[in-house]
Amino acid sequence: MPVQQHEFLQAKSTWPDLEIVSTNRWGEILAVRGSMEGILGGTNFTIAKRKIRYGFYVNVSNIRSSMIPDFWILSPPANSILHVNIFAPNYCPDLNSYLPSLCWGENKLRWKNLEIPKRTLFALLIMAKDVLNNQNFESRTR
Repeated sequence: MPVQQHEFLQAKSTWPDLEIVSTNRWGEILAVRGSMEGILGGTNFTIAKRKIRYGFYVNVSNIRSSMIPDFWILSPPANSILHVNIFAPNYCPDLNSYLPSLCWGENKLRWKNLEIPKRTLFALLIMAKDVLNNQNFESRTR
């Protein structure tokens, strides 16, 4: 089940630059993009906590699924990403390009264990914010 308009508006109240990328013929939201603040990350701890903005794209057409959606990083450029929980570029079929994506780590299980009505765009973005503002060196991708 895709994202409903009221659910999108709830998330947009926290992430004002959140945009609808595509909808189905009933007006349900299939994909979104936006940006959020996170840490630069990496192993140089003198700069790791420096704040940067991450642009993102998410296909939310099946957001109620037990599988957490892929969270694609649009910016900064892949070669400048230091965060240890962001994968190197992989193929994003929706955008027909190679992009980095979040390593969800334990959030995969947290998402699966959420009651279906609680698998919302807002909940997904809160989880992404948590990943982007912390580093889990036990679930390292870089």
